[in-house]
Amino acid sequence: MNIINRYIGSSAPRTHHAALSRRAFKMLLAILIVGNAHAQNVLSEPTDKDRSGETPIELSPFRVDVDKDVGYLAGNTLAGSRLNTPLRDTAASLSVLTAEFLKDIAATNLTEALEWTTNSQFNRGEGGNDNTVFANFDQFRVRGLPATVTRNYFAWRLPVDTYNIDRVEEARGPNSILFGIGSAGGVVNSTTKQPLSGRSFRSAVGTVGSYGSYRGSFDINQSVMRGKLAVRVNAVYDHGESDRLFAYSNQRRIHVGAAYQVTPKIRVRTEYETGDIHQNIAAPNTEYDGMLRWRAKGSPTFATPVPSNSDLGINRYGSGARITLIEGGGFMNLASRNFTTNTNDILTDETIASRTINTGGPSQLRDANFNAFSAFVDHEITKNIYLELAYNHQDNKSKAYQIPGSNRALMADPNQFLPTGAPNPNVGRLFHEGNWIRYYSDQRSDNARASISSTFDLGKWGN
Repeated sequence: MNIINRYIGSSAPRTHHAALSRRAFKMLLAILIVGNAHAQNVLSEPTDKDRSGETPIELSPFRVDVDKDVGYLAGNTLAGSRLNTPLRDTAASLSVLTAEFLKDIAATNLTEALEWTTNSQFNRGEGGNDNTVFANFDQFRVRGLPATVTRNYFAWRLPVDTYNIDRVEEARGPNSILFGIGSAGGVVNSTTKQPLSGRSFRSAVGTVGSYGSYRGSFDINQSVMRGKLAVRVNAVYDHGESDRLFAYSNQRRIHVGAAYQVTPKIRVRTEYETGDIHQNIAAPNTEYDGMLRWRAKGSPTFATPVPSNSDLGINRYGSGARITLIEGGGFMNLASRNFTTNTNDILTDETIASRTINTGGPSQLRDANFNAFSAFVDHEITKNIYLELAYNHQDNKSKAYQIPGSNRALMADPNQFLPTGAPNPNVGRLFHEGNWIRYYSDQRSDNARASISSTFDLGKWGN
């Protein structure tokens, strides 16, 4: 039982975690200043021959060069056939969000990015509510059907932040015959930022937002060994606030990638990401009335339990043991005690229930930490035959506390005395009530794939 007066309309701080990360944010702003004070070291890409005099290395058909995206226009994709194919030649329903587009709409995560795609939405489950909003990270529907989230076309079970993402592709419709994975709604894939050979650069971005939100990130790419080895590091700290009371999100993440050209025909790439998340997500629950009828009758209170009375808006708990934790008051047996009636009507009077109410209160928290590692080997076996070997590992642990259900009515306590006989300090006060549940998740997955591509030139009959 959460005493509602403690946090409805109060001016208490939303979170105590903001101050912990200001030092990191200042460091990121310092990087931004230093980065702008020095010219970027950019080496032109090789044309006919690279610096060593060798013939340029051909791009594997299993990779798309996102540098060739022009503004919002993406040229090629893997989403249609799993091979590097021009979008104009892809017979599939696709939406591609390029890096520049993601930057311009200021999308910081996959949920915000998909608001700009076609027929996609946040998945609230079959019942339309968010009973497990904390048990799972964001999931999505496309055309009303559940969609599979992937990263680099590996099934992805972790939250997606755009700090290390070059593009987002939404492939609508079932296509598991191409990828081996894929729900009926389709596949939503994000492509990570790749280490770039032949040039070095660094950049940093700092942003501030409403309600005290702020975010800092940096992107460093270093090419060495005459372009044979490239290392890229992306990191972000994000503190997001909301207009809902006590709702916030803190996350720290770092992503390191390296690519090495072993021979002109063999390329090895690895990437590793780690991070942690601490947040209070306000479930989008509507506030329901559980006290207006009682209030209209003059808010009567009772020295002893009385029978249920619909005219007065009064109900009574059963005689069986009902052990309840009262916020600030400890555990009590509320058997046979009175409470006000839940009418299931939506409260629209904001003087009673503001839109800023977070029905879960300040204790509705989720903590998660995760690690992910991927490795890719591209081999040009012959001029027209390519092989890719790929591996992905993910592990994450999370725990969350939530009152499940979408109907958390605003009720009142009409009892003048506690079950112990002592005066009830909460008589006449409003409260929310529900069964707190702890969700604990410990997941690990390991996936490997092998892909081979061959091209045959059949002259006038095509390729």
